[in-house]
Amino acid sequence: MTVAELLDALWCDYLALTPQASRIQRLLAERGELLRNDSVALRTCSAPAIGMDVLARPFEALGWRARERYRTRGRHLRARYWQHEDPALPKLFVTELVVDELPPEAQAVIARLIGDVPPGFTARADLPWAGRPWTVSRAEYAALAAESEHAAWLAASRFFSHHFTLH
Repeated sequence: MTVAELLDALWCDYLALTPQASRIQRLLAERGELLRNDSVALRTCSAPAIGMDVLARPFEALGWRARERYRTRGRHLRARYWQHEDPALPKLFVTELVVDELPPEAQAVIARLIGDVPPGFTARADLPWAGRPWTVSRAEYAALAAESEHAAWLAASRFFSHHFTLH
């Protein structure tokens, strides 16, 4: 996979879930705005099978290098960004839920979800947009939502670009 193919696949997947982004991009282009993708954001959790370092592998294989780490107080989140040597390419931001900071009940739900990840799933080159490898019940979602919006979002959603930042 090339850099262009990776970024295009992420963008196309994002548009499939948020079609209004295509309209907004078109309207800005029609106004003469020169748009540049500054960053791509992904979400995951701190489980070794699907942690931020795993999610970043396809980017690292194409030249992105890990940079600064961040910590969000009170929300059980940490983040890191990766940057390519080509400054025209977007940064990658990955936000990761710190599972071991959650109550045992929420940790158990997340462990059950991760247990559903099929063998080889995390080695996929398309992991950042590979979909949801688990099923989540309404009760599990509610239990996670009571503890963390990030946990509930990840459980109910899937691997895909959380957002793109244009400037």
